[in-house]
Amino acid sequence: MFLKKLKLHNIRSYKDEEINFPKGIVLLSGDIGSGKTTLLLAVEFALFGLSRKTITGDLLLRHGKHEGSVELHFSIKKGNTESNVIIKRNLRRANQVKQESGYIIVDNLKTECTPVELKTRVLNLLGYPQEMITKATDIIYRYTVYTPQEQMKQILFENVNVRLDTLRKVFDIDKYKRINHNSYHIQKSLKNRKAILIGKSSDLEEKKKQYEEVIQQKSVHQEKIKQLLPELEKTTAELKNKTDELLKIEQQIKEFHELKNQFAINEVKHKNYIQQKQDNEDKSTRLLNQIKSLETEIAEFKIIKPEEVNKSILEKALKEEEDLLEIIKSDKIHLTKEIEFNNSKIEQLSSEIKEKREAAKDIVKKKQEMESIEKEIEKKSILMNELKSMEKAIHELNLKIKENEIGIDKANKLKNDIVDIDKCPLCLQNIGSNHKDEIVITENQTIKDFNKEITEMEVERKERVKEIEDKNNLIEQLREKEKLIEKLKAEFKNIQEQNQELSKKQAILEELVKIRNQLNEKKADLENKDPRLLQDKINQRKEILTKINEYENRIKQKELMEKSYQEKSQELQNIKESLTKFSEDIQTTKSLIEDLEKKITAFAEIEDKNSLLKQEVVSQQKKEKELELNLSLTKKQIENLEQRSLQISDEIKNKEQAKLKIDDIDKLVSWIDNFFSNLMNTMERHIMIKLYHEFNELFINWFDMLMEDENLSARLNEDFSPIIIQNGYETSVENLSGGERSAVALAYRLALNKVINSFITTINTKEIIVLDEPTDGFSQEQLDKIKDVLDELNIAQVIIVSHESKIESFAEHIVRIGKTEHTSRVLA
Repeated sequence: MFLKKLKLHNIRSYKDEEINFPKGIVLLSGDIGSGKTTLLLAVEFALFGLSRKTITGDLLLRHGKHEGSVELHFSIKKGNTESNVIIKRNLRRANQVKQESGYIIVDNLKTECTPVELKTRVLNLLGYPQEMITKATDIIYRYTVYTPQEQMKQILFENVNVRLDTLRKVFDIDKYKRINHNSYHIQKSLKNRKAILIGKSSDLEEKKKQYEEVIQQKSVHQEKIKQLLPELEKTTAELKNKTDELLKIEQQIKEFHELKNQFAINEVKHKNYIQQKQDNEDKSTRLLNQIKSLETEIAEFKIIKPEEVNKSILEKALKEEEDLLEIIKSDKIHLTKEIEFNNSKIEQLSSEIKEKREAAKDIVKKKQEMESIEKEIEKKSILMNELKSMEKAIHELNLKIKENEIGIDKANKLKNDIVDIDKCPLCLQNIGSNHKDEIVITENQTIKDFNKEITEMEVERKERVKEIEDKNNLIEQLREKEKLIEKLKAEFKNIQEQNQELSKKQAILEELVKIRNQLNEKKADLENKDPRLLQDKINQRKEILTKINEYENRIKQKELMEKSYQEKSQELQNIKESLTKFSEDIQTTKSLIEDLEKKITAFAEIEDKNSLLKQEVVSQQKKEKELELNLSLTKKQIENLEQRSLQISDEIKNKEQAKLKIDDIDKLVSWIDNFFSNLMNTMERHIMIKLYHEFNELFINWFDMLMEDENLSARLNEDFSPIIIQNGYETSVENLSGGERSAVALAYRLALNKVINSFITTINTKEIIVLDEPTDGFSQEQLDKIKDVLDELNIAQVIIVSHESKIESFAEHIVRIGKTEHTSRVLA
């Protein structure tokens, strides 16, 4: 893997910056805090994303910014193939800083990815184990490519067990410890399983005994079924015979009941025929009497015919005359009402017109009053102007009075001041008493003059104020008159409107008088028509019509009597015929009843026989049900016993299998305990020993190269802890100087890098290493050794972060970082 380019946007102290990384030894140079380490953190973020423990969003995103991004360009070699890769990751601040989806471009093929998908793709490209996807830190990258400055020496001073656990994780040897730990839990689980199986199989012999008892019970019940079956078959056959016999008897009983029904029906018919014959004979007697009576009435019935008159013409004339009489009466009533209504309206309008004429007389008086007030109101503007002039004059008098009062104050002040001073403040000459007396006299005269003027002006001001009050009273009176004139105008307008309405009402009154005259004329015409003559004529026509109607009714009565005579004669004839028919029906039903009586007598004992046979059938059915129930219960018991035997058989099988499983568990627990756990411990120990020898050899070589001091050497013990030998005595790392401790840390780091790269063959980051301030505390001699160390490393791309100027002499490329106003930049 080779880094090529890094683009930063709002990452810590960088706003928008692009950094190129050539191959060879690259020095990131700059003052402390200039932003060198930020570049390395950005590279790690681009590759693996955020980490809760090492790289957080708040650590990376520039303060005050809501979004940022890192874009990393690098190439990676797999076999003989080299791929160009671009990765971009984005940050966004909401409630907290989170990474968003980004993308990866491999050989110009772009793929949008979530943060987790990006990490998976990168681990695959770098050849790192996929198990690292879920781990918080990328431990292989941290101990092969880049270890931050503050973490370089941490591994040296950690607890022995913590250091060993860290190394196990780096070399993926901690899996043996995890395997042993898991095997312990498996053993524990197997023992728990064994205890359950022992409890499950403890009653095996008892279950076998139960099985034998169930088989014996089943045999007893099967023997019982063999006894029940023949007895049930015999009972069923007897029941069938009895049932067939019962069916034949029931058919005979059905015939017997049918005969009885027919007998009852015919008996009723016979009685009905006798009754109906008697009824018809009675009715025939009544009809003969009625026919004789009708013959007498028809013979004696007389009809008087009136004079010949056309009835329809008479009815039409009568209708017209009645309608005319009704119209005359109605018109009289209607005209009377209309005349009364018209008179009431005329009276009402006459009254209203009289009132409005009285009110109209005031219009001239109102108009004169309005004109008089309007002339007075015209003086209001003149009074307002005079009032303004008076107020101005009073204001001027007030100013003059104020000026005089100020003059009096000045004169009094001068009098008081001149008494207390001996020298003139302007010319600095002495002031004599005579001069002071002259000034006092002069100022007293001035005050007197001012007071006189003030008195005169006060008198004038009072007169002016009185005049203003009078003027204001006049103006207020005129304002009241303005309100009055508005009221008069409204009244005048109202009177004008009433005059207009008066004209309209006068016209309506004239029209009503005209209508009244017309109504009176119509009423006079109606009075001339005498309704009594018309009523007499109507009565005569009604009398004629009554006689005609009586004649027609008599004809209809006779026709009805003749019709009734014919109908009764025909009815009498029909009754005579029906009497003959009833006599025949009575004889027929009598013969049929006698025949049915004979047949019914033949079935006299059938019902007793049926009752006895039913009791026998019920008894046989009860016996059959008892046998069937007994047989069913026995079969059910056999079925239950079969199920119980199968259940017990399954339980016996399960318990026997449990015993077999217990043996298997014992063997497996013994194998794990005696062989597998020891094997894992042995494998871990062999690998750790191999790593130790290679690690120790590399550590000694790197330390000797950095120090070249015969009195100071270093090695690793079996716990991978550095052992320092100084002047033949062992000492701890804490007792070394700062440069010596840095040398131990760098040697440990380089040895660890070499061992990891050789142990994990799939890693594709063997050609790059990043050293963050590796020479902290180094002497000049030690700094000179760094060049030899870098040559010995023989790594294609070495990135060194340092502010030591000595390093620049053997760096092939220098990237200078500067920081101004909290913003880092790459300097040209």
